Amino acid sequence: MGQNGLISMSEIADLAGVQRAVVSVWRRRHSDTFPKAAGGDANRPLFDGREIAEWLVATGRAEHAKRKRNTDVQADLHQFTLAHLATTMAPKDLVNYATALICLRMMDDEPLIGPAKLAGRAELVDPNDDMLLREIRDLPDEADGLPEAMDNLIEAAWGCKAAFERLLDERNRIGAAVLARDSLAPQVRRLIAKLTGARGVAQWRGMVRVVDPWADAGDLLAAVLEEVGEEGAPLITASTADDYSTRLLRRRLAVWGVPQDEQDVVTDGATRVRGGEWDILLARARYQVGHRRLPAADLMVLGDLAQRLQSGQCAVMLTSADLLADQLGPTPAGIRARLLRSSAVEAVITLPAGVVPFRPGYRTALWVMRHDESGHAKGRVMLADASAGALTPTVVDQLVEDITTWRREGYHPLAHRRSIAHPVTIGDILDGHAGLRQPRRPEATEAVRLGPERVAMVLHLEAELAGAVEHAPASPLRSGVIARDLDIRRTVTIGTMVLNGSLVRVGGARLKPDHITPAGHHRVIGAPEVLAAHIGQRATAGAPPSERCIDRAKLAERYPRATLTEPGDVVVALSPQPTALVDERGFSVVEFPATVLRLSSDSGAMTPRVLAALVESASRSHHAGRPPRGIRLDQLHLPRLGDDEMAALDDLLERAEVRRRRARQELDTLDALCDTTLAGLADGTLTFSTVTT
Repeated sequence: MGQNGLISMSEIADLAGVQRAVVSVWRRRHSDTFPKAAGGDANRPLFDGREIAEWLVATGRAEHAKRKRNTDVQADLHQFTLAHLATTMAPKDLVNYATALICLRMMDDEPLIGPAKLAGRAELVDPNDDMLLREIRDLPDEADGLPEAMDNLIEAAWGCKAAFERLLDERNRIGAAVLARDSLAPQVRRLIAKLTGARGVAQWRGMVRVVDPWADAGDLLAAVLEEVGEEGAPLITASTADDYSTRLLRRRLAVWGVPQDEQDVVTDGATRVRGGEWDILLARARYQVGHRRLPAADLMVLGDLAQRLQSGQCAVMLTSADLLADQLGPTPAGIRARLLRSSAVEAVITLPAGVVPFRPGYRTALWVMRHDESGHAKGRVMLADASAGALTPTVVDQLVEDITTWRREGYHPLAHRRSIAHPVTIGDILDGHAGLRQPRRPEATEAVRLGPERVAMVLHLEAELAGAVEHAPASPLRSGVIARDLDIRRTVTIGTMVLNGSLVRVGGARLKPDHITPAGHHRVIGAPEVLAAHIGQRATAGAPPSERCIDRAKLAERYPRATLTEPGDVVVALSPQPTALVDERGFSVVEFPATVLRLSSDSGAMTPRVLAALVESASRSHHAGRPPRGIRLDQLHLPRLGDDEMAALDDLLERAEVRRRRARQELDTLDALCDTTLAGLADGTLTFSTVTT
């Protein structure tokens, strides 16, 4: 691969999906097989990428990387090659030349390394120099290894289109930040593409006219092309900010299979593009820093689109969330009011932060504009606030279903239940009774069912509380403690108890995270479970605590030395402070660094409950109540208690746990009662019998 094929140890770790320190361990433990350094120096050795990839495949670590990162080692390897090429030329130029080479191979279907001159081939496929001839002719000397690297990337990515998209996805890694700063997260692109309905238009007409007035690198156009697939022929019209982006976009569209005579990409022609004929319009407002944002400008663009919108057309525009503010200046507020009154706005979606990765704090929203084809809108607009969580594929599918089944032709709104979005009367928004950003409200048909269900739930919870009062213990809890004579209380360390046979210590197993699943034959108990029991964490209402488990076949195959717990074993975790948990069920797998303490027949009257309590008490008694740092388990001092004292303590702990469990159940019931009541009051499905409505 030459110098361009050398990768660092950090890149090997990224390639294999492990930490950097793991590569150092591999290099030390497998010094006989691990590839030798082929460049760099002692501080930063470099290795031949192909040799590393072959070693990962031969040792089975490539499959681990593929499962963990859902990607192919060979394809990723060529991405690192590009990163090294970016050190020899400007990253923006590297993207320019690399995409031109990929496009050339796509258009003449010949390998880039061959007898024919690249410039001559480029002149045949691009005689007018619309997208790649200039770039191929101007290939610099430092790009000598680039054609071979692009051939390898295309082969590894299984095609020119996939290679082109992988290259653009890695704009930031290559260092082309100027191209990455306006890129959108993949799920946002998918959401926009699906909301346009481009696939349905292409199926119906056999073609779809798509417009993007501010296309830049064409991320949104690529998403629509992927959504349309083979359903119809797309006709693309787009405008970019400069000649560099124009030529890059033309190459991208060509790689996606859009012929040159079916694409019209111009520079600084947003107004002309917007005013042409189209079926689908995609747009994203230009980013401005906070103090320079002018909501009126973006709202005027939306208003112009709404005014020109014709039947069957759909426009989706990504804007700043500032346009949704309840309080706007007089001018933007007036423009927004006219926009809403036009009935062209189908939906407004508030997106979570981070959808523009380069600007994670930039808050955005989507405006979906389409005429009411079904006549079901009746002066309403669909609102969806997805800002509270991540934009997962499930959330995207829910948003698309909520909006596309509301007022588009072929759907009846009452036949579908909304998951995230909800319709709001435009009059309520303009009168100030509702905002463009608000939590979902149940629809009328849903509220009819939801109100009685919540009343029944509240009555059930009230009955539980009444039953808790009736079954409350009649007698108070008495501990029976009295003052003790002031003589020294002797102690014994856990290490001594292990040596004299009172305790048996069993170490935890080092489990791989991918072997632990929510379902399995054996429960896994580690530091998280011990700490959760110590601080009294409870599950959310209606959901049991999540368990970590391991399959018994996996346990036998990968961890033959692991020992299962016995009922009554005490599991101890030392970090952040010594805490203990009694495993009542047994047959669990303890995860390192947690440890098992097991009482033997020589432990006398001590019980697991007493042992766990004394371990935790010992941690609190060190250093004037501060958690001990770096203390070992065998160094913990436990008080020597008499048999009568241990029996009395065990009885107290048992009765206290019964009362504590009853108190927790009552607290959970109270929380559920209040949460249900508040949710019903918030969405209007509940009120109080003493209130006149």
